[in-house]
Amino acid sequence: MSARLHHVIRRLVRAATTLLAASAVVFLLVMVGPDPLATIAQESDGIDTKQLAAEYGWDRPWPEQYLDWLGDALRGDLGTSIRTNEDAGSMIVDRLPVTLALGGASMLVALATSVLLALWASARRNQRGDRVVTGLMVAMGALPSFLLALALQWLAVQAKDLFGVTIVYVGGMPREPGLLELIQRFALPVLVLAMVQVAAWMRFLRSDLVDALESDMVVAARGQGLPERQLRIGHALRISLAPLVTLVALEIGTLVGGTLVVETVFSLPGLGRLLVDSLQARDVVVTLDIIVLGAVSIVIATMAADALAARLDPRINS
Repeated sequence: MSARLHHVIRRLVRAATTLLAASAVVFLLVMVGPDPLATIAQESDGIDTKQLAAEYGWDRPWPEQYLDWLGDALRGDLGTSIRTNEDAGSMIVDRLPVTLALGGASMLVALATSVLLALWASARRNQRGDRVVTGLMVAMGALPSFLLALALQWLAVQAKDLFGVTIVYVGGMPREPGLLELIQRFALPVLVLAMVQVAAWMRFLRSDLVDALESDMVVAARGQGLPERQLRIGHALRISLAPLVTLVALEIGTLVGGTLVVETVFSLPGLGRLLVDSLQARDVVVTLDIIVLGAVSIVIATMAADALAARLDPRINS
């Protein structure tokens, strides 16, 4: 067995163990919450709670309930929501496009902005422009995402009062599938997520660019008379993107958590909003499905990022 294949197998085993442990912890945390039967009994008259408990298996010990869920999940059966009595897999599939669109668009905007700002700041390292941009990123990173969302919503309302037309909407999904309204609805939440990501990514990339510009590879290329612009973009940026790719991959896996606040503030029906609703209703099945989906995404995205980083930076495999 080759060393690389052995390394991949070890990572897969470690990832599977982590997933099992994480799902078990989440299951226990949800189970110690309020009794969903009491909530259902209060909201609906005439329901036989004992029959409902037997139907969903709540009358059995917790370890047995967890193993039942795990066995069904491994067979592709994600269970049924106790809150809506719908298929959990269908609920997740219905909400997934909103979260993917929101997270994907924000990452593209954040990545492009981070690269441009980092290149600009690294070219002026330790000068006034570099210090101002870096300071702004630090300040922006310290602001909670919900505060940024509320501030942008307020600005959107003020712009509508000033100009008399709606430039961007402050929440909700499009009533018509038109591209313009879709952009107006998603503009603010995408901007909020992108601002949070840029605040971290730009400083990370700027620091790596400064180090890369002083590396032996770039110094040797500079000694050959290559233009500074080519050194900065063709050599230093390529090397610096390798660790950033891993950071972005982790963000892909945490899309649900990252969009949770934004989807709630802007009333977007994504996975983050579904997770909040499921936690409040102690909907164990849907909650576990979403958490495990996020964990699996992290594993897949990280392994893909490692392969891409090795192609971007030749020193990784040397």
